[in-house]
Amino acid sequence: MYLKLAIGAALPGLERAHWEQVAAEFEDKTIDRQFHALMQQLTTGEHDNRDEQGAGGA
Repeated sequence: MYLKLAIGAALPGLERAHWEQVAAEFEDKTIDRQFHALMQQLTTGEHDNRDEQGAGGA
C-alpha cells in the first residue's frame, strides 16, 4: 500500500524529467541538423558566387 502511494507520488516527477530530456535531445538534434544544412548552403553558395564573379569579370 505505501509502496504504491510512493510510486504514484514519484511518477509525475520522473515523467516530467524524462520528457525534459527528450525535448532537450530533440532540440540539440534539430539545431545540429539546421547548422549542417546552413553550412552546406553556404559552401555551395560560395562556389556559385565564385563562378558567377569569374564568368562576369572575364
